[in-house]
Amino acid sequence: MFAAFLFPFPNFISSLGCLCEVASQETYGTLGAIVRSLSGNRQVGFLTNRHVAVDLDYPNQKMFHPLPPTLGPGVYLGSVERATSFIRDDLWYGIFAGINPETFVRADGAFIPFTDDFDMTSVTTSVKGIGEIGDVKIIDLQSPISSLIGKQVTKVGRSSGLTTGTVLAYALEYNDEKGICFLTDFLVNGENQQTFDLEGDSGSLIVLKGENGEKPRPIGIIWGGTANRGRLKLKVGQSPENWTSGVDLGRLLNFLELDIITKDEALKGLWSSALDFC
Repeated sequence: MFAAFLFPFPNFISSLGCLCEVASQETYGTLGAIVRSLSGNRQVGFLTNRHVAVDLDYPNQKMFHPLPPTLGPGVYLGSVERATSFIRDDLWYGIFAGINPETFVRADGAFIPFTDDFDMTSVTTSVKGIGEIGDVKIIDLQSPISSLIGKQVTKVGRSSGLTTGTVLAYALEYNDEKGICFLTDFLVNGENQQTFDLEGDSGSLIVLKGENGEKPRPIGIIWGGTANRGRLKLKVGQSPENWTSGVDLGRLLNFLELDIITKDEALKGLWSSALDFC
């Protein structure tokens, strides 16, 4: 697997997977995970952010790697099948939601099935710099806070590559530029005062570091941060820090009716079955 933007040639795909740059007509970001649909004809595709995949000025919503042909060399991957941006907190958190009926969670995700003629032999489920990942870590809101807050995570993105950070908060309220209150699932701070993400890393998997010999487990995908828009003072007595916002991967997959694929063998079998179905 490689950072695709480093290879400006038409026949550049040798391995496509998490870290790979993807782009629509006007936006670009990172391919987060290889997934399959749990509904319809069970397509195999990938997950990224809605704001990466869906530009409201372009109705076709086609995705390319690394760029659309109008902007540079690129391979057509597929078109957006379904996506989401904001969800009411009671639909997202259930009985753990607040009492305000007008509070929304940033659930920024999109599913793009691979087009039938795409060469799936170039696709891998492993993450460069991290390797093979385990199953999605489901966030149990009744678990002790120490089971999540303070845990180390990593990510591999299109722009900043491999970085390490710490989960500082979950279900955090924030105000947008207009002062409207929203929620984000994850707040992650980069290690040693460094940024955890940069522009173009949107869609990257947030991966919980493995403990006691376990594989690293994905817990979210990045949707934004402050690295390019100033810094935020998060702790009393310390200087301002960069922070990154993320979507709860387990809840996002459930809402979009998707399942993550973590093994290349399973991917090959699913793709063969999908072609037989067609």
